[in-house]
Amino acid sequence: GIWVSSVDHLIALSNAFVVGGLSDVDQKSYGIYLEHSTAYRIEENTFEGEIHPSKKTYGVFVYESGSDNNKVYRNTFQNLDYGQYGVAVNRNSTNPFEGLQFLCSENANSFGVDISSIKNDPAPYNINHGIRDYQGYFFASAANGFTPVSSAAEHSITNSTQNVLTYLFNDVSEAPVSYTSGMVIPMQSAAWNACPSNITGGYGGGALSLSQKQAAGDSLALKEVAYLNLLYNYYQLIDGGSTNVILNEIQYSWPEDAWDLRDELLSHSPYLSEEVIREAADRGVLPPAMLLEICLANPDAMGSEDLMDYLGNSIPSPLPAYMVDLIRVCREQETARTTLEATLGGYGAQMMFWSNLLLADLKLDTLRPDANIMMNYLQRRQTLSSAYSMIEVLVADSNYVAAEASLADLPEQFPMNEAEEAAYNHYVSWFGFRKDILTNGRNLLQLNEEEIDWLLTLAYAYDRPGAQIRNLLCFCYDICIELPISESESQPKSGKLPSTRLAENHDMLIKVFPNPANTYLSISIETKKAANPMTLIISDISGRQVYRYQPLSAPGHHLVDTRKWNEGLYLYQLRDNQTLIGSGKFIIRH
Repeated sequence: GIWVSSVDHLIALSNAFVVGGLSDVDQKSYGIYLEHSTAYRIEENTFEGEIHPSKKTYGVFVYESGSDNNKVYRNTFQNLDYGQYGVAVNRNSTNPFEGLQFLCSENANSFGVDISSIKNDPAPYNINHGIRDYQGYFFASAANGFTPVSSAAEHSITNSTQNVLTYLFNDVSEAPVSYTSGMVIPMQSAAWNACPSNITGGYGGGALSLSQKQAAGDSLALKEVAYLNLLYNYYQLIDGGSTNVILNEIQYSWPEDAWDLRDELLSHSPYLSEEVIREAADRGVLPPAMLLEICLANPDAMGSEDLMDYLGNSIPSPLPAYMVDLIRVCREQETARTTLEATLGGYGAQMMFWSNLLLADLKLDTLRPDANIMMNYLQRRQTLSSAYSMIEVLVADSNYVAAEASLADLPEQFPMNEAEEAAYNHYVSWFGFRKDILTNGRNLLQLNEEEIDWLLTLAYAYDRPGAQIRNLLCFCYDICIELPISESESQPKSGKLPSTRLAENHDMLIKVFPNPANTYLSISIETKKAANPMTLIISDISGRQVYRYQPLSAPGHHLVDTRKWNEGLYLYQLRDNQTLIGSGKFIIRH
């Protein structure tokens, strides 16, 4: 399968994955595993599970791709425990039509669940966990085909988060069969989704032609204008154009002002934010009947079960259970705000698609991508994840002054919830660490024990900086940490990589020294019995093959002249025909 951590723009098109067939791997097997990654294309693949009594199989597993408009599109899932699985934050908490969607896929998982939206209990701040609140659009349904019969409960859609998921379908043949009651709302959409192929439409994952680049740029500009015009109107409507003004009015209201406050809030309905509704409830000015009226007039803001619990248990005059149930029922109502947010989400998704194509095309270039062009595409997306990506572009360009200024501006540009604030603070520390190392003539492959120990204090964070640090520690220092996606304890893994286990399985001991190397590299193979001659392949960090030697005897010894090699990280493989015997990494430092 494919395992991606904190890397954007994965392109996985038209592949066939067999999941769960290996007996010597962990108890969970994945076709594609994405962690803290965004702007991916996962389209027209097949994921086939092999039945294994002690192993859970997953087709596509997405962990924390954030609020961006991502989608997993036109795939086929068969005989898996879990087909499409979203964990933690894969949604925009302020717009129910932004986030991760699972669209236009066929499912035949006779013993599993087709679509899952799961909270990650060990992670803090899980109030915002979930996939996009609306799967599909009013102008195009989600159009998945569900497993008709399964031994699993809630086998079509499972939702364990605190946020209600509305699933839009066109025909009864597309409707979910079994789902989480109360937390999944099937809703029939008037529009049929033709699910056109992007691959046969000319975007098969390779480099774009000049005409395709022009067409993509024109499409991006067109959707951008429509999005920005509508976004301006939307902001003028939410809380009357000023959330702070309404919050102040609530805070300075007294019981004798209840009718005036009610009229003011209703005048801005159905465009009140959850923040304003919480403040109105917490202030205790409105009696329960008036507060219920406000809530029923703003169904788009009432999707969180955490808010339901708050209204029923935590405010000065808690709403009785029957009122909370009425609010839950009203969440299915469509308003002018629903249509506006759906249209914004549609434009945003199309902007994401076209900008992703253009950014991925830049990264496919064998030359270094133009930083200014990348910054332009990222800036136009106006998302928090894109802002972080812009900072990474500046770091790669050694423009630390501009990167630091952009980082300092982020809290003003993007209102952050508690989890985002924590991730921001971690990123500030991680950025400062890298800046100090890189501006003093060193690189991240040259850390001392004290610096590694400091990184370990950030490595256990459930955020993208934590994932980047875990990648560095595992890949370069053999300190591999896997955070739990369950209630189990997290333990650092052994420093051994899977390739080392492969060598052990072949009764071989592979020694590569010195590491770091300067003028030569020695590769020694020790084995108790003679083995077939092997091929030694060495590649640089970009994947370019720099050295190949065969036949390499086992047992045996081989010396590589590295005097003219560039400094950096290199990967080696030992192969017997098509079988991988062992692999690892080493550093060249002159």
